[in-house]
Amino acid sequence: MGNEESVRLTVEGAVAWLAFNTPGRLNTLTLDTIRRLDALLREVAANPHVRCLVVCGEGRAFMAGGDLGYLDEAGEQAPGEARKVIMALNVAVEVLSDLPVPTVASVHGAVAGAGNSIMLACDLAIAASDTRFVYAYDAIASTPDGGLSWLLPRVVGQRRALEIAFLSEPLTAQRAFDLGLVNRLVDPAALEAETAALAGMLAGKATRALVATRRLMRQGQERTWRDQLGQECLAFCESAQTRDFRDGVRAFFEKRPAQFVGK
Repeated sequence: MGNEESVRLTVEGAVAWLAFNTPGRLNTLTLDTIRRLDALLREVAANPHVRCLVVCGEGRAFMAGGDLGYLDEAGEQAPGEARKVIMALNVAVEVLSDLPVPTVASVHGAVAGAGNSIMLACDLAIAASDTRFVYAYDAIASTPDGGLSWLLPRVVGQRRALEIAFLSEPLTAQRAFDLGLVNRLVDPAALEAETAALAGMLAGKATRALVATRRLMRQGQERTWRDQLGQECLAFCESAQTRDFRDGVRAFFEKRPAQFVGK
């Protein structure tokens, strides 16, 4: 399967669906796939009509991590080859995590290695109840990539993150839900419909306010209490300049649902 099809982008109304599309190899990442992912994420970011992105995988798995074949073939050149792939992945994950619309990972089957990084880089995650989550890096005597060492402790805490990394015991969907790795569990047959409903709800909200809230919560972990209070004030005042804010306030007094347009 060529690079042009390794990741597929479709837009349905205000929701973009980005699907990893190499099911024959469980959607494992290659350098070409990562570059394709990066390009499509930038396309989503530039589309003013998109107000939510769903990231999913075709076939039997969301993603089984990186394709290790290139490392095996590289032999002693493996460190240099790995660097090229990881640097490209870092760029793509940054684009995903900073996308100007809310993002949802819709996962099923296997979520392994960098698949966990991409899932956690999304704002929310919904999972089929038969999904299995695998750390995987310890099996090749490596450390995590794709931002996993930053994301995982912030989601589950330092102790749990080290437990996942050191023991590398596959996690059931229920265990992942209990740890906060995913937000919702659904019947496998209902995953697509439930994902569409969640994405549609997010697409109908005030997009700029959601993205600003993401930024506040993420950066707040690095700020002092006083600095965060100041940033909240700035963000609220910026929100007050938007069309959605004005309609939200007006709708409150008119006792009607607000009609947010993402502006």
